Amino acid sequence: MNAWKRSLALLLAISLLCATFSSSVFAVDAGCGDCGNCPTIVVHGIGQSKVSVTDPTGAPLLDRNGSAITRWPIYIDGASLALQLVSPLLRTLITQRDAGLTEKVYQAGIGLLKYSACGADGTPLYPCRVEQYPHSLALCTQEEKDYIYAQVPLQELAAKIGEDHMYYCAYDSFGQPYEAAAQLYDYLQMAKRETGHSRINLVFISLGGTVANAFWDAYPQAMEEVNRVVYIVAALNGTKLVSDVMRHNTNFADDALYHDLFPQMIGGAAGYLANLLIRLLPKEVCLSVFDRLVDAAVDGLLLNCPALWALVPREDYPALSDQYLSGTEHAAVHAQTDRYYRAQLRLEENLRMMQQKGVEVFSVCEYNVPFFPLVASTHTECADGLINASSTSLGARTCKIGETFPADYRQEGTYCKNDSHHHISPDRTVDASAGLLPDATWYFYNQKHELTAQNDVLIRLAVVLCTNPAVKDVYSDARFPQFNGARSTGYLQNELLPLAREAVESGLLETLPPAEGDELTAAIGQAEAMLRTTLIIPEETEAAVRRLEAIMGQVGLIEQPSRAETFLRDRLELICKTASEAVFRRVGPQGFWD
Repeated sequence: MNAWKRSLALLLAISLLCATFSSSVFAVDAGCGDCGNCPTIVVHGIGQSKVSVTDPTGAPLLDRNGSAITRWPIYIDGASLALQLVSPLLRTLITQRDAGLTEKVYQAGIGLLKYSACGADGTPLYPCRVEQYPHSLALCTQEEKDYIYAQVPLQELAAKIGEDHMYYCAYDSFGQPYEAAAQLYDYLQMAKRETGHSRINLVFISLGGTVANAFWDAYPQAMEEVNRVVYIVAALNGTKLVSDVMRHNTNFADDALYHDLFPQMIGGAAGYLANLLIRLLPKEVCLSVFDRLVDAAVDGLLLNCPALWALVPREDYPALSDQYLSGTEHAAVHAQTDRYYRAQLRLEENLRMMQQKGVEVFSVCEYNVPFFPLVASTHTECADGLINASSTSLGARTCKIGETFPADYRQEGTYCKNDSHHHISPDRTVDASAGLLPDATWYFYNQKHELTAQNDVLIRLAVVLCTNPAVKDVYSDARFPQFNGARSTGYLQNELLPLAREAVESGLLETLPPAEGDELTAAIGQAEAMLRTTLIIPEETEAAVRRLEAIMGQVGLIEQPSRAETFLRDRLELICKTASEAVFRRVGPQGFWD
């Protein structure tokens, strides 16, 4: 802008200010435009975009039933899988030795993953198309909005800042982090152009944390264009789950394989029944099958996929890259993963640089949920089930699952805004002071990664961090303490309560006996009161859901299993569990005929 234009603009601004004496002018957050609402770009987690496989012309690739083949969700041809495995499985069961089953399992696994796999250059083996939203949510169709909100329930954020200020950056979860970063940079420029704002908020979720690392590395100039960054359970330093799988550090010990694994993976009667069924195979064959399944996952999916290599913690990367990527055939992938590794090493440096340029950074984490039981870190690493708490918290110190800090332990870090603040979790398993953002990281105890979107308090906190410039740290809003609990309210909020309210508004209470009508009203009130709280007490959440569910079933608003069905289900699970425990004690960790 020319000097005379700048002078004219300045005089005009001063004149307006003096004429109105409007205090609202001062309420607008710097760099966020005249409306005061900062636009927000959401960078989703793994699998939260539609990615379809196409033929070379770009047309969707269909299976024999006419269904679209998808890169995500991973396409599974169940009929083909059964045909491949039935013969070697029967021969192995009859002969009680490996009759080609192990190798067939590996081949079938590679085949299952082929549509999601990458080639030696790190690009998809099959052409694919990511469903993009190259505009604000305001211009999305209702079907597109429904999909986006189903993935990331930020309707409250959209209501506060407007859908014309909301953007959803979709990318291929099995692609290349730097390609996703380039796309994000384009979104950033688009959001600035369309909204007229000079700074944008960025929300990175789960796998989106790897996109963030690549983004700051490739586009450091973007720090001048970002207002706030909110990391939600973001894999900023990968996850031990991936490096354990790549090192074959799996958990197929006796107790895990024959006692714990399937009940935790499957649950219910089916989990305990699986404990019995695997005993039909010799133990040696079982172990070989599981090992080859891991081989198939590594060779068929992980090995050439830069996005999944980005989930390898930086302390594990050098040894794993030497093991898998040292050959010339992997040179292209190796160059990409090395670049990302260097970005990981600069994580702290980039964070400090962001803060120096006025970017406010926050992190929301979960902890005290053991890893998926497949890997050896299951019972040791403090995680949210999928990602280490030390990764999502940017370096907080955590205890192993089941352990606590000793009585004389003192918080480790010194970089705290308020030195008197106690940064040790109430259960004495997390020392937040050791993280890079001790004053700007929130923790949710026992919250599972896959249920993050169901925790309404966690989502509400994310909305506050995106919309309230007065909230700077964990001391700013007493409604959101640094350490909170876990709850899952999606079923209550999205199904039970809307149905109950609609029934009441349509006059249902007039048709019910007074006792039932009063109970329905009271149950709705209890559920609504619970949802207004932000200090989570899991027992209160469960009680509110059970009470509303019970009365809605009683008055016919929802179908509930009969007492007989519930009795049979519970009895079947008890029978299978008892049988599994008895066989484990009697037969031990081996096959029936070993």
